[in-house]
Amino acid sequence: MGQVKDEEKLRIFIDENQLNERVFLRGPMDSNQISNELRDSHLFCLASETGEDGDVERIPNALKEAMASALPVISTFHGGIPELIEHKKTGYLVPEKDDLKLAQGLKYFLSHPRVWKRYTRSARQVIVENSDLNKQVIEQQRLYSLIEKNNEIN
Repeated sequence: MGQVKDEEKLRIFIDENQLNERVFLRGPMDSNQISNELRDSHLFCLASETGEDGDVERIPNALKEAMASALPVISTFHGGIPELIEHKKTGYLVPEKDDLKLAQGLKYFLSHPRVWKRYTRSARQVIVENSDLNKQVIEQQRLYSLIEKNNEIN
């Protein structure tokens, strides 16, 4: 119910500010559509916030995908996001529910296109390192399970 209400508020805001030619609410997309959207984008902004019930996101996959796609990212100090994004090194972080600072983050990148490559290179490296770490953890778990099975047999 809350999502429908928020979406309606956004649509009203878009209409009232005559942004229909610039702001598009895409709705749910499959991975191919997301990939196309990222490819056609210049910046990626994800304003996560703690839910009314206290729910907090870990690290949103959307941010990982944007960083892997070499997009400058703007997001919030929320949940696990600061573990992924280092402010003004691999992205731009702002406090939750601070729309002015979020706009400043967008403006920062729009006003400084020469820094994009530095940010996106650093961000992509974080994704590659995390991916390698995940692969190592999976391999380690596989080896532990082999050891456990071997111990059970003996």
